[in-house]
Amino acid sequence: MTQGSFQFDSRARADELDREINDLLVGRSGQWPLSKEAADILRRIQFCKGASRARTIASLSQASGLNERKIKEVVSSLVIDYGLPIAGSRVPPYGYYLAITAEEIEDAIHTLAGELRTIGRRVRALGGSHRLHELLGQIELELNEGPQEAA
Repeated sequence: MTQGSFQFDSRARADELDREINDLLVGRSGQWPLSKEAADILRRIQFCKGASRARTIASLSQASGLNERKIKEVVSSLVIDYGLPIAGSRVPPYGYYLAITAEEIEDAIHTLAGELRTIGRRVRALGGSHRLHELLGQIELELNEGPQEAA
C-alpha cells in the first residue's frame, strides 16, 4: 500500500483496511509472515479505526504481555514493513489507532515531524550544528536507499 493509493472516503478506507489486515493475518500478503507478536498486536488494534478509538500502550501491554518498548517496536514494523496506517495519538484519547481519514494521516505526520524537530535540536545541543548536519545527511542517504515508491 502506498500513500498514493489511499482512499480517503473513511467507510471505503475502513473496508479496504479490513481486507488488508485479514490478508496479513492469514498470510496472503506481506513480504514475509507476521511475527507472533505483530499478529497479536494487529488483532488487538484492527478494530481501532479512527482517532476516537485509540488504544493505549498500557492496555496493549496488559493484554499481550509485551512491554511497552516491544509494542512500540512491533507497531513501527507494522507501519514500515507492512504499510499499515497506524498512528499514535498524544492527546486524549491516547494510544494507537488505524488512521482512516486524510486528517488523521496529516495529524500523525505532524506529530512525528514535531518529534523529529525536537530530536534535531537535542542533537545540535549535544554535538553542535556540524553533528546535526552530519546526521541529516545520513538520514537522507538511508531513506533514499529504501524501495522507491511509484510516482
